[in-house]
Amino acid sequence: MREIIDWLIAIEDMAADLYKNASLQFRADEEFSGFLSRLADDEAWHSLLLKKAAGPFPEEGSIILDKATKEKIETPFNGNYSMLLSGALTRESLLDCIITAEFSELNNVFLYVVTSMMQRSKDAGSVALKMQDHVAAIEEYLASLPDGQKYIDRISQLPEIGRKKILIVEDDATTNKLLQALLNKEGAVESALNGREALDKVTHGFFNAIISDIEMPVMDGIEFYKEASRAAPVMQERFLFFTGSCSPEHFDFLRENHLRYLKKPSPIKDIIQAVHEILYSSKVS
Repeated sequence: MREIIDWLIAIEDMAADLYKNASLQFRADEEFSGFLSRLADDEAWHSLLLKKAAGPFPEEGSIILDKATKEKIETPFNGNYSMLLSGALTRESLLDCIITAEFSELNNVFLYVVTSMMQRSKDAGSVALKMQDHVAAIEEYLASLPDGQKYIDRISQLPEIGRKKILIVEDDATTNKLLQALLNKEGAVESALNGREALDKVTHGFFNAIISDIEMPVMDGIEFYKEASRAAPVMQERFLFFTGSCSPEHFDFLRENHLRYLKKPSPIKDIIQAVHEILYSSKVS
């Protein structure tokens, strides 16, 4: 978790610096310059919140940063900063960078980290609202541009919340919440803390993908899978097991039944890719 926090801090600092300096370059366009200046202030505030959040989290976690996820965000920032220094920065390139950063899954991780840290603070409730206002202000500005529809169309083409239903079954609260944050752009996410609770959900509702731990109290992931499959055989193709400790018998069961699984910790991109394959595989759909 600390690696994710440190990286998010670096990204927020990079964004604040880019937007602040870009606002000076585009000062002839008062509206755009003011928009960038407000973004810079927001990113500086985000960085401060993350620095406060760095303490309570353990070093080890179930999710790790991967090169592809980092490059997805870092590359536009680095490219735009290079253009800024050379005087070649364009509004088009900078707006593309803003969309890539502000509508990525990492913003959800940021929100999870900060609100978790502040859950006992009187300011906790305002963080999510401020983040919503931050994103809404970006969308409002884009919509106001003469060519703004192309940016709105691009945002609307991102994975649609609520289009698919995802169930996360994980007894570790931190991992459960972080998986929810990572996947909520892929669909409407629900969660359960053990197999028994999850079984109740799948017998009363439909899920396009199920991400389940194996070692859990009350009912483990393998027993949950067996019970869910007996109730609805179609569920067999919708499981992704995400496990840290697993007995040889359980691994044999996964292999013999050709079940998808990832070991903890796994890179963010691998988790999202595996879930996306389940959601949009023709075999499953």
